[in-house]
Amino acid sequence: MGPKQIIIGLLVFIIITVVTFFLLNLILQLPEGVSVIIAIVVGLLAEVLYRKKARSRT
Repeated sequence: MGPKQIIIGLLVFIIITVVTFFLLNLILQLPEGVSVIIAIVVGLLAEVLYRKKARSRT
C-alpha cells in the first residue's frame, strides 16, 4: 500500500467520521458520546471497505 492510498484512506475516515457525527448529533440529536462512538465505528468501516476495494484493484 503506497503513501497515496494511505492518505486517501485517512481522508475517507476523517470525512465520513465528521459527517456522521454532525448527522447524528445535530439532525438526530443523539447525545455527544453516542454520536462520537458511532461516528468512529462508521469511519473505521468506511476505511476498511476502501482498503479492501483498493487491494482488489491491484
